[in-house]
Amino acid sequence: MEPPTTPHPAPGLQTIHPVGRVSSDGPPVGAAVAVLVGGALTIAGSFLGWLRVTTRLGLFQGLSGARVATGIHTTDGKVALAGGIVAALGGAAVLTARTRTAGTVAGTLSLLAAAAGAAAAAVFMATARSQTLDDAVSKFPTALQAGARDALQRLIDVGALRFSLGLGVVLALTGGAVAAIGAVVALVARREAAPAPLPTDSVPHPPPIPEPPPGPGDR
Repeated sequence: MEPPTTPHPAPGLQTIHPVGRVSSDGPPVGAAVAVLVGGALTIAGSFLGWLRVTTRLGLFQGLSGARVATGIHTTDGKVALAGGIVAALGGAAVLTARTRTAGTVAGTLSLLAAAAGAAAAAVFMATARSQTLDDAVSKFPTALQAGARDALQRLIDVGALRFSLGLGVVLALTGGAVAAIGAVVALVARREAAPAPLPTDSVPHPPPIPEPPPGPGDR
């Protein structure tokens, strides 16, 4: 009587492994913190000075001095403030999200808001001088606006009228950039954490049915 054969598992079941990286749906903490910090910087920068206008008119001391415009008193500053608030809230949502869909939505909103805040600060930095001149000239009667612009330009040329960017707009731009980068990292991390499907040729097949051992009549 031959000893019963021990069935072996199908070779396919020993070599089948999932393709891709599988991880939990936990939030990317570092990226979420970066979004939160960037949003907070943008909010803080919106309440600080964005532009300093200094006049130096020599003997006319009453006309000399400096004026500082804070971010919330400008259109671009208000946009940056709103973007910072939404980005910070989105960062908190990314940090507390427990599903991939919720984290993706929060990360996308954070990215858009942070980009809008940074763009508003960048636009202000590029156009603050010309916009301030336009606002000053617009207060003159139409017939005098051309002469007023020329006079202001001469003051700028001789250094009697100076424009300098404040710390607030720099913080808003930096915060928006940090929050946007954090949001991108969070989105990429969640996408890479998604499990990849098995290829069709790697689907396990059931093992073959082992033959029964021979009975006494099969000797």
